[in-house]
Amino acid sequence: MSELAKFKAEQLAKLNEIKHRLERKYGKRKGRELYEALRMKIESLNEHTLWEYIATLMHLADEVKEAEKMIPRGEEVKRILEPKKQR
Repeated sequence: MSELAKFKAEQLAKLNEIKHRLERKYGKRKGRELYEALRMKIESLNEHTLWEYIATLMHLADEVKEAEKMIPRGEEVKRILEPKKQR
């Protein structure tokens, strides 16, 4: 499994953890819309859209504190973007 695939799986799990908080903060309808928008971003995520995804999370974290734990650390981003070593 690629590093990006692992990252996407981890992000989906973290998103699921904050789903109910999004619904409480924004109401069921808006919370679900935010959840679905982030889920779609995660599913379509690739190396070229990673920066956009991180920027979205940073903006969301201003509103929903729990979203901060979804923002990847520098080492994690570096690991995802690092080219695979040939064997």
